[in-house]
Formats: sequence, structure tokens, C-alpha cells
Amino acid sequence: MRLVCAFVAAALAACTGEINNGPANGQPDAGPPPPDAFIPLSAKELLAKWSGCMTLDNFQTAKMALQWGTLTTDTQKECQFCHQDGAYGFLATTNETTFFDGITKHSSFMSMYFTTDVPNQKVIINTSAFQGANSAVGHPTFNYLTNQGMTALNEFYMATAAVTPCDPPKMID
Repeated sequence: MRLVCAFVAAALAACTGEINNGPANGQPDAGPPPPDAFIPLSAKELLAKWSGCMTLDNFQTAKMALQWGTLTTDTQKECQFCHQDGAYGFLATTNETTFFDGITKHSSFMSMYFTTDVPNQKVIINTSAFQGANSAVGHPTFNYLTNQGMTALNEFYMATAAVTPCDPPKMID
């Protein structure tokens, strides 16, 4: 009977946290992580950091504004015809300042071109956005993987990834 009472008392104490037999598996308690421990960034934080790596020189060298602004659909409509002011959340214009500022300062415009691989803590090109536009009802079709805009985007991506150190984030939202 004493054994049953001791067992019940130990079980109840364990539920309330009164009995402490030490750390699990005989390992000492690690405590809080050290102050310099790696803390993964969220998707938005990764994009903000990426915005600080984007440079106007690299944007111009890749010809992003020219290539996206004049990209045509299968029906010969230029992207900037509908997207010069960011219609439908997508910005494409031959105006370099408007385009560069838009995708570096606004997460919604940037995320049409770039997305994140949070588990691997990196920014990648967002081909899904272009695939989605290509298959959207009412949107003219275009080759979303192989076109002058994607060539420019790949060049801009590679140049941006090579920037070190980056400036502080430019993203404001």
C-alpha cells in the first residue's frame, strides 16, 4: 500500500512540477540560447534584407525596366500597357526609377519577382507568380519561363546575390 501511495504522490507531484529528477536523458539543461545564436528570419525579413542588396546599377545593367516594360504577350501587348503603375499587384514599366523604387521599397511588388525559401534562409526568383499570371483567366498568355524579362531578372538576381555587404533594407512595408 505504501508503494501505491508513493507512486500516486510522485505522479501528482510530477503533474504540478514539484518533483524534479534532473534534466531529461541525463543531459544538463541547456538554458536559453546564447545571444549570438542563429535565429532564422521570416519571409518578410528575408525580403527586407534582400532589398538592401539591390542596387540601381545592377538593375540598370540587367536592363530590368526595358526588358519587363517592353515584354509582349502572345497577343503583342506590352506588359507596361497594364502594369506601368502596378495594376493587379505587378509592376512593369520602362521608367527605371519607378520600377526600381517599387520593387525595392514595397514587399507586394518585390514578391512578384522574388520569393523566399525560409528553411534555407534565401531569396529565390518567383516563377510561380509568372506561371499564375500566364494561366489567369483574362490575362494574355506568354512564355513565363523563357523571355527577355526572365533573362534580365536572372541577371539582376545573380548580381544582387553577389552584393556584400548590403545596405540597410530599403523596404518600407
